[in-house]
Amino acid sequence: MAGGDILRGFGVELRQPHPRLELARRLREVGRHHSAGAAPRGPEIDRDRNVVFTGMTVEIGRGQVGRLADEELPLAMAADRRVGKAGFRQPVDGIAVGAHDVQGGIHGAAMGEVVLRRWVPRRGFTSPGKRAGGVMIASMRYRLTDIPAMLGTPAGRRQVADGVAYRLWPVMSRLARLYRRTIARRTRVVAVVGSFGKSTTTRAVAATLAAPQPTSMTANAWTSVAMAILRIRPSQRHAAIEVGIGGRGQMEQYARLVRPDLTVVTSIGSEHHGSLGSLDVTREEKSRMIAAMTDAGIAVLNGDDRNVLAMKAHAPGRVIAFGFGPGCDVRAEHIRLDWPHGTRFQLEAFGQRREVAIRLVGRQMVYPVLAAISVALAEGVDLDEALARVRPLPPTPGRMEPVPLANGAIVLRDDYKSTLETIHAALEVLAEIPAPRRVVLFGDLSEPQGHERPIYLALGIRAARVASRLVVIGRGFRRYWAGARRAGMPRSAVVDGGRTVQEAAAVLQKILQPGDVLLLKGRRPQKLDRVRMILQGRSVRCDIPFCDIRSMECENCPMLERGWGRHRVIM
Repeated sequence: MAGGDILRGFGVELRQPHPRLELARRLREVGRHHSAGAAPRGPEIDRDRNVVFTGMTVEIGRGQVGRLADEELPLAMAADRRVGKAGFRQPVDGIAVGAHDVQGGIHGAAMGEVVLRRWVPRRGFTSPGKRAGGVMIASMRYRLTDIPAMLGTPAGRRQVADGVAYRLWPVMSRLARLYRRTIARRTRVVAVVGSFGKSTTTRAVAATLAAPQPTSMTANAWTSVAMAILRIRPSQRHAAIEVGIGGRGQMEQYARLVRPDLTVVTSIGSEHHGSLGSLDVTREEKSRMIAAMTDAGIAVLNGDDRNVLAMKAHAPGRVIAFGFGPGCDVRAEHIRLDWPHGTRFQLEAFGQRREVAIRLVGRQMVYPVLAAISVALAEGVDLDEALARVRPLPPTPGRMEPVPLANGAIVLRDDYKSTLETIHAALEVLAEIPAPRRVVLFGDLSEPQGHERPIYLALGIRAARVASRLVVIGRGFRRYWAGARRAGMPRSAVVDGGRTVQEAAAVLQKILQPGDVLLLKGRRPQKLDRVRMILQGRSVRCDIPFCDIRSMECENCPMLERGWGRHRVIM
């Protein structure tokens, strides 16, 4: 088939892994998904579902379609060629519903009908679509008939507003590019990119440079990046801007817009496995921000991450390495957890030594401070002044954030991401905490690579070696349970926390005692912070298992206490 062909088929959403396909169901709710990470002028990729498509027929639409960006990589696709074995139009816990975008606008799709477009790979890049019958999900957008229902709730209205802002990218990016080249041309801009740690690093960099703090910890793509540029005041000396990507080719657009004077790369990890395919491609994509700098630009790289350090080959100017290794220009030694107050370590920066105490919790949270110190020294800020500015920086919400409960227990929030790297890092910190009992609340994984069952089993084993109790919310209980039992955790210590945050909180209320530490770890759309709020005594009536509102945290959401009632949930 030629590029631009349309594939039309029926999708089956799997609630449990199919024994032949090893696919895991990612959502319980049947509905539309608006991805905030896709290209505004291209299709949107459903990055939170595993959907099996069967019964394919072909429509030729060369003139209509052809807008599928070759950088968009499917996350929701079949595991291999045995798609048909799932059975044609045999729903398991619901038919996947979609709406398709055909050049001229959005049109409703029939129940179970999803429009697919063929993926055209770049030269030299292997298409994973060949592993799934050569197709990918190209569009799952809201239907026009959804809009009235969305306007009926405050959260829905926020989604509509976010969608409007998202669609303004072509206009806002041009305005921001002009603004950066003229009014904000004298401002020194620090771009922060990477797979993990971007938000905390951006906050730390802004603190050491006495620059304005970011207005949001979740908005780091498309129109949000343009708005970050437009918020720069003409007299502002420095600006720190976090930049996130969802596919190939996007970083190059951001680089032309931001025109960074310094670029910080925090890490390269599995977060983009679905959209970029491999660590090599992720490294290549993120290095474009470095390559966009002039000869006077400074690349600040994580010296402990070989994929990040390899980016120095793209740096046109100076390179500063930060980390724990002896080859780093700015490094930390003798790191100690000071629970629950923060972390202590000895800093060595270009020959200067200091004893440092910060409020950020854990070994991994030392990296943002090292990056910020590197930037500050490169910009001529005195070391002691930079340290004085970054010491009082509190943890970023949802990223290794201790929250005390009234009964004397402490919740360690790390519920923003749930990739393997962040789970292991959180468990390492939990193992160091001097508590009578350690309790873990696990949700679902984000973007697991390969078959899921062995991954969940390994995490269950790891949790059993660190924690006294393991509570699971969502679909992974049996797999976590099997791993924890294999490691010797008593049967009664592994508890099914149900499917809603209310059920999980009720279980934890019976378990937690004074002095206990509870680690919250789950995928961002699960919004496990609601468990923390229930444990703190707040009324939480929102019980949806999946929420993809990215511009508003649960703490500020009007639906938190009122609940959805009879309103239709559209995500």
